[in-house]
Amino acid sequence: MAFEFLKGQRTPSEASLASLGTSPNSFGRSPFLAHPLRTDSCQNLVGANSPEAASRRRRASGSRIQPHAIARDLYSHEGEPSQTDENHAARLVVVCEPLGVNNLMGALHPHGALYEKPVNIEKAAEQHAAFRNAIRDTGAVCVTVKDVLEYGCDRSERARLDLERLAMRSLRYELDPDTDPRTLSETERHFVSEDYKVEAVEAMSTQQLVDVIFSRPTVDIRRSFRDTGFTARYRFEPLTNVLFTRDQQIVTGKGVVMARMRSDQRVHEVELMQFVWGKLGIVPVGQIVAPGYLEGGDFIAAGDVALIGVGLRSNEEAVRQLCEQDLLGHRRVAVVKDNFEQHQDRMHLDCICSLLSANCVLLAEDVIGESCPKRRLVDEYELVEDELDGDEGWGRYRCVKSNVELGAYFEHHGYNVIPVPREEQLKYACNCLNLGGGSPVLSCHHLSAKRLAKDSRFDGDVRFVAFEEVTAMYGSLHCCSQVLR
Repeated sequence: MAFEFLKGQRTPSEASLASLGTSPNSFGRSPFLAHPLRTDSCQNLVGANSPEAASRRRRASGSRIQPHAIARDLYSHEGEPSQTDENHAARLVVVCEPLGVNNLMGALHPHGALYEKPVNIEKAAEQHAAFRNAIRDTGAVCVTVKDVLEYGCDRSERARLDLERLAMRSLRYELDPDTDPRTLSETERHFVSEDYKVEAVEAMSTQQLVDVIFSRPTVDIRRSFRDTGFTARYRFEPLTNVLFTRDQQIVTGKGVVMARMRSDQRVHEVELMQFVWGKLGIVPVGQIVAPGYLEGGDFIAAGDVALIGVGLRSNEEAVRQLCEQDLLGHRRVAVVKDNFEQHQDRMHLDCICSLLSANCVLLAEDVIGESCPKRRLVDEYELVEDELDGDEGWGRYRCVKSNVELGAYFEHHGYNVIPVPREEQLKYACNCLNLGGGSPVLSCHHLSAKRLAKDSRFDGDVRFVAFEEVTAMYGSLHCCSQVLR
């Protein structure tokens, strides 16, 4: 979502993840390169060769992609960071509270921000705080993205420097396209330079840096020929959906795998979350690349099997990459195909399906049955000893079943399938959070939670968490959490 003030719209594209600031009058940098990107016409800036300027450039760019892992002491690092089964006890849950400038901007035009309906941000933040408390009541450590970004910046120069670098990659200066950079005086060039941006960022508080990272501003600069000599206009590409921390990655039996988002509004979230994992001391084991798409809401770890939805947001190419690169750590992979619906109300697998226990699953009622128009079909792949030819499977995963109806697939593997009426599914009754270890399943739908507690097929407990202000942004409890077990 691009927010525009006094200038034409700029739509984010995935290419900007790999190269920020590539237009002739843009002063940005690539998020994965060590040196700022500059145009030839603006190389000779005032003081560009001075020791102070060189120091500022080194400070802003640096050579380390992986941030200093100062936040690793926020949780216990016993064992590898992974998740093989949602029924296992959660150790660490990463969430993102919806109280930043990014969500404020998203609320200005909810549909443009991928929200379902208008939202009261303050009430959403209150409900999210109660959600975090419910997570902590299970014994899991719960940290927010903001917690991690800010952690250590008051006592560690390396932590502060890493945050400044991330803010630098999120901030762009663009000179008015009608102005030839070669016509600028030496003094004027300084005020549209990378060095000036470094000066601005270095003066910011930690909270300012976080706001820059969440709002992704572009400053359009033009001559004013009076006062300070310039006037600035501002555009923003806020991370309006980063509160749904399920989606930017999946956590498998092998570790964290960074996703590749389908929507333009969300592509920059992956870089932010990669920084968060790095600061927590967790190095992702892989990343989905084009033409694959994968969003974490389409992944459910169920012990022996990994359930991966493909359809509106994720595709089979991403599943192929996971299998061929051996990034899963599960003996079987169930590719759950949404061939017949692909609707925003069921954008991910976790919108229609929730793993409650080792033998119980919630499933949207109107996707169950061979003759159901909205049915989901499963192709199952099984791990074998030797790598297969492309026609037989993906890597060491061989296709052993095709087009099995999802409800029948669960029943075949010993699950009790508890159907959820459509009107309740649309209110996120299927988007429960199972933190494992015998703790209550968290549900945002009170009627469904009460019915589940009475159901003899489910021998666990359930806790209701009010979340309607957050679900207005098109996601619920499972969407808003990423779990290491």
